[in-house]
Amino acid sequence: MPNSPQTTLRPSVRTVGARYRPNRPTSAGTAANRMSIGYLMKHILIQLLLTGLVTLTAICCFAASEVISGSETPASADQPVQTAAQPVTSKDGATALLSFAEVKKTVLKHFAGMRGYEPGDLLTQGEVAPVFQLLAHQGWTVTDAKEILESVPTESDFIVQQLRTPEGLKFMREISGTPHAYDRLERMTHLPRGKQTVATLIGRGPKGADVITYFADTKDGAKMGRQLSKSRGAADFNKPTGRIYTADMLLKRLQKSYKQAAKALEVGSGS
Repeated sequence: MPNSPQTTLRPSVRTVGARYRPNRPTSAGTAANRMSIGYLMKHILIQLLLTGLVTLTAICCFAASEVISGSETPASADQPVQTAAQPVTSKDGATALLSFAEVKKTVLKHFAGMRGYEPGDLLTQGEVAPVFQLLAHQGWTVTDAKEILESVPTESDFIVQQLRTPEGLKFMREISGTPHAYDRLERMTHLPRGKQTVATLIGRGPKGADVITYFADTKDGAKMGRQLSKSRGAADFNKPTGRIYTADMLLKRLQKSYKQAAKALEVGSGS
């Protein structure tokens, strides 16, 4: 009697974004997941090797480990934006600046009203620009609005175009919960054949998203990022790009402008 065929159960690799948890006990399923991610990473590193971006030593060191290490250092989560509960007033008692709590409410309400928007989604200049008009209507003209807006990706940026496709939207939601994931993704586009690599990762869905999480949220990923930073066209791979990608990042930048405006108000009223 012939042996019955055995069915191999392949575990899911959806362990990123808001569901990503470091230092989780290693199970058979988790080990299989890491093997899958490890295979994809080695494939990408071999492509980079062919372009001369990373050294053969780096590839060998990675391959010798067989799987991605489970020892990870969680990226420092962005601290919540502190809000001033009361409007800032001049010494003569006249209300001159709305409270930052009102600023935050206005900003989040604007984005929540956009069709299909979810917190953590990548923003564009066209989506952010109306925020300054809304704040000006409420009494605060952001003096460095142009500088802030220039830090936001444009609608024509490569990562915006890629993440606005159906596949890209799913990919974006996978990585949006990982701090600095957008920074790593954009840094990757500047590597030789980087745009092709990013497009490949997006096409791989959750497995591709795991690679970005690996670079952004693990010790081994940081080591590989340092290796990439030594190569042509990949300087500062592990560092933030300085761009504003999300509503939370925009609020943090606005808070800096708000503090400057409040300080100027105090100095002006005291003169």
